[in-house]
Amino acid sequence: VATLCLVVLWLTLPKHLPGASLPLRQRLAVIGHPGVARLILTSFIYMSGGFLIVAYLGPIVIDGVGLSPELLPVVLLIYGVGAICGNMLSGRITDRVGGRRMVLVSIITTIFGSLAVYLITAHLPADIAGYALMGMLFVWGVSSWAYAPAQTSRLVSAAPEVTHLSLSLQVSSIYLGIALGTFVGGRVLEYVGIPALGLASAAFAVCALVIVLLEKPQAEDALAAHA
Repeated sequence: VATLCLVVLWLTLPKHLPGASLPLRQRLAVIGHPGVARLILTSFIYMSGGFLIVAYLGPIVIDGVGLSPELLPVVLLIYGVGAICGNMLSGRITDRVGGRRMVLVSIITTIFGSLAVYLITAHLPADIAGYALMGMLFVWGVSSWAYAPAQTSRLVSAAPEVTHLSLSLQVSSIYLGIALGTFVGGRVLEYVGIPALGLASAAFAVCALVIVLLEKPQAEDALAAHA
């Protein structure tokens, strides 16, 4: 399907669309701006860990906690509502406390949420595990989807003169992270088991947290603190 779409676009798009045409080397040169590579790497690692769980919510819900397949859409809806709330709240909170603080809260909450997936699927009895998972996924949806707006704000602040390039690389890193997380999650599911998905997801999030903790707070956070 992707190849078919590529062929259709190649044949139907006008040949001389307005806009700058930049070589790949120049597009990638934005990584050399201070802080940009670190921010993009953080997003890549964070999204990899998140989709270790998101991509396999079906097995987690049905085989991990024993809910019926009919309840899977309900669980996904609960997670989706949390994601919408997190995305909507993130921008407002970021304006008040700064992007770095918002990202830290998001990552730390995600770590606890990922560990909760492990505990729920490995140790809770079946009669309460499903309900616990539903509640946790709402909170996890809020925290995980609060990450992107805050990190995008930080990326814009780090190199405002090349925002059009850095944001495109950010999106690419997100999709590459989704691909890696899905691949690793499949291997974890195949060779270790469902509870280990939570542990693996938490490990990725911890790596992202370390990167953020080792960086120097940006000026945007200092301004937000005095707002």
